[in-house]
Amino acid sequence: MKARLYSIRTQQMELDRRILEQKSTVLEQKQSEIKVPRVNTDNGNPQVMDLLESLKRKEAEVEDLKHQPEDPVKDRQVSAGGPS
Repeated sequence: MKARLYSIRTQQMELDRRILEQKSTVLEQKQSEIKVPRVNTDNGNPQVMDLLESLKRKEAEVEDLKHQPEDPVKDRQVSAGGPS
């Protein structure tokens, strides 16, 4: 019985790894599909400058999220009502 549980947990960990890999691939594809028009920043328009700064912050957040590890086991335990 313990061997079977070990086997199932190993398979589950492999599937979780594959899911994370696929999520990362999808995120990268979505990022490459987004076309952000570049604006001439020489005009000094404060509204345009604010938007560009906001865009830079959001792009940095996306990069941070791409490199942040996820813990699918922890997520599953929380959604299932805690560890068993």
